[in-house]
Amino acid sequence: MSTHKTQSPGPSLSLDQVCASNISSNFSNSIYYLLVAAGLRCTLANTSYTSRELAFQYTDSSAKLIFTSEQGLPTVRQTFHELGFSKEEGDRRIVVLPQSLQWAGGPDAPRRSEANGLLELGDLLGKGTLQMEERFDGKDAYETVYLCYSSGMHFHQDTPILDETFF
Repeated sequence: MSTHKTQSPGPSLSLDQVCASNISSNFSNSIYYLLVAAGLRCTLANTSYTSRELAFQYTDSSAKLIFTSEQGLPTVRQTFHELGFSKEEGDRRIVVLPQSLQWAGGPDAPRRSEANGLLELGDLLGKGTLQMEERFDGKDAYETVYLCYSSGMHFHQDTPILDETFF
């Protein structure tokens, strides 16, 4: 597997694609809406992916960050290790969706020790406002927002594919 290394995300890096992995919570739909409202394309990774499968999707989709739950951290960190990133570089590419909802005015919950020092979703909020909301008109009306991947079904080259010309 080839390694995929890009510049570290930072204040000046434009993020086009992000990967959402292991997000199974009551507010996951809100997270997806938040990412799209911020103008990001999202690739939604299966919560049962191994690090190898997640590495393929992360690389293939050209994602820059992975949003994950605290429970998903071991798989995400292993993914970045397999892609050849140092622990520090991999950690800069992780945004944790904590168990605590204190950032949104909800109840607090203990944080897993392995999530200490990582960027959290709440850290991204309140950083300012957009001059204008993301617009999805003109040529942007046809822009892809969700980059979907198969959950394991693969088609062989000789499998017929039906499209609108068939009907």
